[in-house]
Amino acid sequence: MKRNETMNLSIFTEKDQENAKRELDCYGYNHKLAIDSVALSNFRDAAIYLNNAARSLHVLADYKADKAAVDQAVKLLQQINREEMIRRNYF
Repeated sequence: MKRNETMNLSIFTEKDQENAKRELDCYGYNHKLAIDSVALSNFRDAAIYLNNAARSLHVLADYKADKAAVDQAVKLLQQINREEMIRRNYF
């Protein structure tokens, strides 16, 4: 089983979930290649693979931040809607 199959992808927006799966696969692939390269003393190759893995992690962090911003906006809109309903019913 791939690691991303056990990860809860709900930390990303629905539109980002497929891309997040691909980035998780990319991260895992590059991380494994980096470990293999270190074992073979191919340190330059390992560094390249780790840079690629880090790029995937940065992308995943951006996707997660996007989801947090969307969740915060939804929460704010819900609060505004509740306040508007109260205002309409009592004023």
